Amino acid sequence: ETNPLYRLETVDLQDTRQRFLGSVNLTWAPISWFELEGNFSLDQSSFFEANYTPEGLLSDQSGVGLGSISRNQNHSNDMNASFTASINRTFGDLTTRTKIRYLYEDQASQSFSASGSDFTVIGVPRIDNTDSSTRNASSSIVNVVSEGAFFITSFDYKGKYVGDVLVRRDGSSLFGPDERWQTYYRASGAWRLAQEDWWSIDAIDEFKIRYSIGTAGGRPNFSAQYETFSVGNGSIRPTALGNRFLKPELSTEQEVGLEMVLFGKVATGLTYAWSRIEDQLLNIPLPGFVGFSSQWQNAGTLESSTVEAYIETSLVDRPDLGWATRVNFD
Repeated sequence: ETNPLYRLETVDLQDTRQRFLGSVNLTWAPISWFELEGNFSLDQSSFFEANYTPEGLLSDQSGVGLGSISRNQNHSNDMNASFTASINRTFGDLTTRTKIRYLYEDQASQSFSASGSDFTVIGVPRIDNTDSSTRNASSSIVNVVSEGAFFITSFDYKGKYVGDVLVRRDGSSLFGPDERWQTYYRASGAWRLAQEDWWSIDAIDEFKIRYSIGTAGGRPNFSAQYETFSVGNGSIRPTALGNRFLKPELSTEQEVGLEMVLFGKVATGLTYAWSRIEDQLLNIPLPGFVGFSSQWQNAGTLESSTVEAYIETSLVDRPDLGWATRVNFD
C-alpha cells in the first residue's frame, strides 16, 4: 500500500483566491409621492493555482515519474449600476405606480493557463524546462456590456380594475453589430367582478378574470457573432462563420386566467398560457465551399401551451392548529 502522506509531502499544490464584494444604495425622496434611487455594486475575484510534481515521484502506474508543472490564473470583474425614479400617486379612487429605470452592466474576465511535463534538468521547476512536446498554453479575454431602460406603470381603480404596462429597451454587445438594440413590452389587466355592486352570488366571494401578454429575449453566447478558429499543432482552421445580424431569441407569451373564492374558504383557479419563441439560436451546418463548418443563426420557431388548475381549502383553522390542503394540475 502507498503511504498516504507520501504524495502530500512530495507534490507542491497552491491555490490562492481573493474576492471583493461591495454595493451602495442611495435614496432621495423630496416629496411623499416621488423617489429617486441609485445603486452601484461590484464583484471582483482572482484565482491562482500552481501545481508542481518533482521528478522522481514513485507511482504504481508509471513507476518513477519525470515530473510536471502547471499554472492557472483568472480574474473577473462584474459591475452593475442602476438609476430609478418612482412616482406613486392617488387620484380619488385611482391609484397609480410608475417607475422609470436605467440599468448598466459590465462583465469582464481574463484567464491564462500553461503546463508541461518531463523535466529536462532536475530541480528547476520551470515550464520552459519541460519537454516541448508536452507543453500546453491557453488564454481568453471576455467582455460583455449591456444597458437598458424601461418604463412601467400600474393602476388600481376602486380595487376592481387592475392593470400594468411595461416597455423595455435593451442593448447588449452579445447581439450582432447590426442588431445591438431590441425592444420588449408587457401588458396585463384583471377585473374583479365580485366587487361590482351588481354582483349577487353570495357563495362566490371572489371572482377575477385576467389576461396578460409579454415579450422577452434570450441572449446569444459570447462567441456566436464572431468568426472563430481552432489553433493546434502550428495550424489554424476556420470553425464558425460570424453573423453580424444575430439577434436574441424573441419569446411572446399570452395568458388568460380565472380565480375564485367560494364560501370564504375554498380558493380555486384555472390558467391557460401559450407562447411562441421566434428567431431561435441554432448552430447551422454550412456547405464545404464556405470554408467554415457552421454559423449561429436565428433559424427556429417553437410553440408551446400550458393548462394549470388548482383548488385549495383550509380544513382546520384554530388558534392552536392550522391545516390546509392544495391540489395542483398542469
